[in-house]
Amino acid sequence: MKLVPAWMRPLTTLSAALAVFSVAGCDDSGTTAAATDATASTGPDTSGSDTASPVACETDADCVSAAVVSCRKAVCGEDRTCGSAPVDDGTACTTSNACLEGETCTAGVCAGGTTKAADCGTAVCGEDACGNSCGTCATGETCDAGACVAGAAECGDITFEGCCTAAGAVKYCNEGVLETLDCPSDGRTCGWASDDGFDCSDEASGDPSETFAYLCPGETCTETCGTRECGSVCGQACGTGCGDGEICSAEGTCEQHPCGGVTFFGCCNADGSVTYCDNDALVTVDCATDKPRSPTCGWVSDTAGYYCSSAETSDASGENPYLCGGETCTETCDTRACGSVCGQTCAGTCGDGQACDESSGTCIADPCGSLTEKGCCDGANIYWCSGITVYMATCAGEGTDKCGWEAGQDASESGYFCTDGEATDVTLPRSCDGYGFDKTTAVPFED
Repeated sequence: MKLVPAWMRPLTTLSAALAVFSVAGCDDSGTTAAATDATASTGPDTSGSDTASPVACETDADCVSAAVVSCRKAVCGEDRTCGSAPVDDGTACTTSNACLEGETCTAGVCAGGTTKAADCGTAVCGEDACGNSCGTCATGETCDAGACVAGAAECGDITFEGCCTAAGAVKYCNEGVLETLDCPSDGRTCGWASDDGFDCSDEASGDPSETFAYLCPGETCTETCGTRECGSVCGQACGTGCGDGEICSAEGTCEQHPCGGVTFFGCCNADGSVTYCDNDALVTVDCATDKPRSPTCGWVSDTAGYYCSSAETSDASGENPYLCGGETCTETCDTRACGSVCGQTCAGTCGDGQACDESSGTCIADPCGSLTEKGCCDGANIYWCSGITVYMATCAGEGTDKCGWEAGQDASESGYFCTDGEATDVTLPRSCDGYGFDKTTAVPFED
């Protein structure tokens, strides 16, 4: 059957992109990030043993019986307990995806690879078990269990790529069965989707290659482009389209885009809030109020753009300006010894053992010591550093009542979390002793 249209995919919001901001805490909505990230790993995909009692060791040889996942090797850590470390990048491995081959280890995670070649057997049409095409049938034929047969009366000349009715519904042939998608019931219409043929869409667009006709056999359209300056009608593109900052209305006229010149990557306001475009609607987040752990607006990443952050940084590429249109900044780097202001990085740097207080632009004694967002464990308590603040959370609950290392999908998502074991990373000791921070100053993180 047809794939889910792209418009139905879950929206990747900026806040989701920031879910790893506090590796072992809660996000600003109140969800425990430690629990969320822990459930994202598969089974014992950790950097060490997933048992509750660490195994003592003197050398790596003492850890040969420790269970480790693919792309990691058992080693004896600095705290003389068995843990694990990534194997060399490029080491061959195998994921659970039977349709891939050539996977390799990268930073301790098995990934990559390519889709295996088509294995169609005697099939001349349809797809194999891995989604590879086994061929297509001629016009008037349909694919039945890998064989091309004369089109069933139900499908007629309609293929899997389908066609559109005058009312905006999609019709397509699915293994000899004529399927219909009632797009108008969802406020949409039938249009061309590059991967699926015709599917429910926002626009009644036709096949650009003109290989597949827009209208189904026996259907006729009475509507024409007429005076429309944009959009499509019955598979026909109308007008010359809209310019930058414009959007085509349902009536076929070009109108100012609801977001103006603001894109999904957003921009910052002088008061530290962030504004971005989400599904043709402007969204503004008051960082100081809604995201107290990230109280100002800054560039987060090339995929997330601007969002609530601990520093007023800008897009290094210069493609996305820091300030929203019409906004001005009065603060400058003149009186600041470090940090960033209004998207400008101030020239000063802090010395050893110091950190920049972004709120004032002054260098202060670093309260985090060597503690990072990866965290450490003190019994069932997790400590981690965010900016210049040390946070603490207590692990509780069935299956998440211990503090241990969890390897995420990539290195940025790995760290100490609330889990069912007390695994340790070979590089970052599990115990908080030696990180050089004062536990008594930690801020309890409340979810």
